[in-house]
Amino acid sequence: MINYIRHLPIGFFSSVIGLSALAIAWRIAHNLLGVPEWIGTYIGYLAIADFLFVSIIYMVKVFLYWENVKIEFLHPVTGSLFSAIPISCMFIAGLILDHAPVIASSLWHAGAIIMFLFMIVIVHRWLQNKGSIGFANPTWLLPVTGLIGVSFVGFSFPVHAMWLVSQLSFAGGLILSIALFAMVISGLFFSKNQAGREEGAVFILIAPFAMGFLSYIRIEESIDQFADILYYSALFLCIIFLPKLFQLFKAGPFRTSWWAICFPLSLLSIASLRYVEDQNLVLRVPTNISLGILGLTSVVTVIIFFLCLFNLIRGKRL
Repeated sequence: MINYIRHLPIGFFSSVIGLSALAIAWRIAHNLLGVPEWIGTYIGYLAIADFLFVSIIYMVKVFLYWENVKIEFLHPVTGSLFSAIPISCMFIAGLILDHAPVIASSLWHAGAIIMFLFMIVIVHRWLQNKGSIGFANPTWLLPVTGLIGVSFVGFSFPVHAMWLVSQLSFAGGLILSIALFAMVISGLFFSKNQAGREEGAVFILIAPFAMGFLSYIRIEESIDQFADILYYSALFLCIIFLPKLFQLFKAGPFRTSWWAICFPLSLLSIASLRYVEDQNLVLRVPTNISLGILGLTSVVTVIIFFLCLFNLIRGKRL
């Protein structure tokens, strides 16, 4: 067990984000389309349990194997995955808002503050350690996705100066995501870097656009042309990457990085449902398409969850 804790990857927090976002998607589907409420409820319980489990285990790792944690944090790829911690806090806060508003508010504030501080650290690191575009990795887009998403849950809380916080986080995240997206795409298309192509990492490229759509419509309280562009950018990328999804399960044994698929797909599910919900649109995403994306996301998440659980029970390193 001790050896397992030593090698527990920070990417395991991606499971929390994926499950919590999926729970939110099913809750919206229940309110909008009348699907069974218990699905979102139990996925939410699972996300909360996962959050507590991963947080406790990783805190033990911090105390016992600080050097391992430090190596992960300074690594050009896994360092960006530490943003999954504040993102997890903000999404779990959204899940428990109705039942524990005080705890939810504290979690969201902690997540938002850590997210801003982490972005300052990671941007300075990018400025100091000038790397080749050929080594650009989709995981670099996870922190900016978290920054864009500060207002997605934040508007549910009575936050002082929320308008300023939302505009600052959305604008900063959008600028960085455009720049990083161009770098990562260039690296994937024109370099021999294989790391960014493997294990579903490319699906993270969907996340900034889907999250951008969700945060933007919370700020503007409507869906306009810019929101359309954000949503359809995410949908287009999802269609493009679907063949990669079907190839993934044949590629080899389960790895924790597979959880990176669930979060972007769950965000796209939420975005699709929000798109259908808007009644002022002449042309809107049909309900069956939004449910299809939600169903696909759920199936993929279930497969990855049981593969992960199976490997945990067998004591395999993830």
